[in-house]
Amino acid sequence: MRTILRFALILASPFLATPSLAQLLDPSDQPSRLVPYTSCTLSGGLAPISVDRAPHLPMARPVETPSGTKRVSVADGYRVMLAFPNTDPFVNLKIEVSVAGRYAEDKGVVLEQMQAMAADSGDPNVRLERSVRNGVDIASLNRSALEGGVIGIYSLFDDAESMIVTAYVLNQLPGRRAYKDMDGYKKLRDAFLQEYIKCMAANRRK
Repeated sequence: MRTILRFALILASPFLATPSLAQLLDPSDQPSRLVPYTSCTLSGGLAPISVDRAPHLPMARPVETPSGTKRVSVADGYRVMLAFPNTDPFVNLKIEVSVAGRYAEDKGVVLEQMQAMAADSGDPNVRLERSVRNGVDIASLNRSALEGGVIGIYSLFDDAESMIVTAYVLNQLPGRRAYKDMDGYKKLRDAFLQEYIKCMAANRRK
């Protein structure tokens, strides 16, 4: 899965961005309504080990698509690394709200990117899957084995909040894993997704 592997390599960089002139008055210094999404209650001891707010807000991050490089707007955003006790990180979570009027375009770009990643994977088992839960539109790509740096990618779209949450579910080194096999991995992944999506719904503005 070449594209997903390339994604794994850039995860070490919290945000790739084109700063806006708005950095002269940087909103990242102001309180954020996204804070509750960085501290959702999760089972099994899964908890944040790092929380970083995107710098120089608003910004735009580059995304590679079949029609060239496009950009996803970010009015506010956080990167959260989640881990179980005494294990490697399990989820790299990117929480973003689009700039006003840009959400529909941003969502389309992310879906275009994910379609391209599935096509570029070289694995017929990797395909873009769609579902809806608690008002959250879910797009996902999943490996069929515990290999590579990223096993699953989930884009969670909350249309009501103009929010895109991207969860990179990570492979862990043997001896540093919270799971023993693929079945164990799926149980932890599914529990995380169910609980996080419930948290998204609970924090949705009325």
